[in-house]
Formats: sequence, C-alpha cells, structure tokens
Amino acid sequence: MIVKDAALTPLGVLVLGLLREGDMHPYEMARLLRARRDDRIVSITNGTLYHTVARLHAQGLLDEVGVDRDGNRPERTTYTLTPSGYAAVGDWVRRELGVTGRPATFRVALAEAHNLDRAEAVELLTARRALLSQDLAAHVEGLAGAASRSVPE
Repeated sequence: MIVKDAALTPLGVLVLGLLREGDMHPYEMARLLRARRDDRIVSITNGTLYHTVARLHAQGLLDEVGVDRDGNRPERTTYTLTPSGYAAVGDWVRRELGVTGRPATFRVALAEAHNLDRAEAVELLTARRALLSQDLAAHVEGLAGAASRSVPE
C-alpha cells in the first residue's frame, strides 16, 4: 500500500537518506547512524528504527530486496529506496530547510541538505536567514516598545 503525502518523522528522513546511498538492512542503518553521530540529533533505538523501517515499507517508500542469514545470526531483510522514497527525502528537506520555528527538524534537514542541489540548498538557507532576521527585528522592536512603556515617570 502506498500512502500519498506520507508524514515523515526525522528518523524516517534519516533512514531514507541512508538508502539513497545504497541498499541495506536495519542493523547496518543503525550502525551507520550511530557511527555518523546522527544519534545526537535524533534518538535512535533499535525498536524505533525497526518500527520506522516497517512504517516506511508500508507507505511504499522502501522495498525489500532480499533476506540473508550470516551463520547463526537472525535473518536480515535488506531494503532499497523506491522512487517515491527517493523523492520524499528531497521534498521533506525542501519543506523544512527554509523555515523557522522547528529547530529539531531543521537539524535533520541541514544534515540531509546534501540530497539537494547545492544552489537550491543555498537558496533555501538564504531564505531561512532572511526569516530569522525578520524575527530578530520584530523581537528587538517588541523589547524596545516594552522597555519604553515600563519606564516610571
């Protein structure tokens, strides 16, 4: 089943981003995410990761490409990105990279900005900087107004 406009979690975006690099199984995904220190921006537990992979699979954003077993280890299912999953990463990063007010998702969008064309990423970050400048100006103006009203006569 494919869910149109599936809501992605930050961990889901990181998983899809990994699969843009190549097919892998969840154990390898967890190992890479921890090795790259992505656990500093998103909580990564094995249970949450496996649940996220299952949800992304149910949404049609990734597909199983094989199951293997190494010795006495449990079977491992290898996943690949579908065209919808490939597009979903870029769409999510585009949506989150240029906005303010969501610092947790911004960190993930910035970490995955390499999935966009460089010029597009720069344009989105420039737009975000302009929004932040506007926000700062509004705060400074508000503080100045509050300070002028609170001065006793």
